[in-house]
Amino acid sequence: MHKAAIEPSRSRNVVERNPRKAGGSRRSKSTASVRYLVFISHSSRDVWVANAIAERIREQGGDVWMDVHEIAGGDPIYTKVLEALDACDEAIVLLSPFSLNSKWVIFEMGVICGQRKLVTPVLDHIEPAEMPILVGIRGIDLNQLDQELLPELARRIDEKTRG
Repeated sequence: MHKAAIEPSRSRNVVERNPRKAGGSRRSKSTASVRYLVFISHSSRDVWVANAIAERIREQGGDVWMDVHEIAGGDPIYTKVLEALDACDEAIVLLSPFSLNSKWVIFEMGVICGQRKLVTPVLDHIEPAEMPILVGIRGIDLNQLDQELLPELARRIDEKTRG
């Protein structure tokens, strides 16, 4: 499957998981606008916080890929996650006490680090050293998201989509 098939939802309220069933069609590479895709890795127990972060990213002009919005029942999870990680421009990992025990979060961070893409840990009641794969990568406290992460993210989105 090619990267054009990865089209994240623009709104958490309207989710198009399978365009053939919905009667829609995906845009081709030649007609697709330039987008900036952020993959959000999180524990399923942190989905509310991850959704709030996703909304803030959309307000900055970015697109978001989250498993809960992009993977339908019966979909091959492993394949869908790998396709999204290949297609994304960067990743945010929501680190919480719950994500420390998530095999998927660890898997996703291994892939994104192996691809040498930008990954930003967002810390929610946890220290970055508690997730060994991310040691040496500066994390942002969840309470500092607006002051530290979002302005830089907005700049990266602007550089890719407008410049």
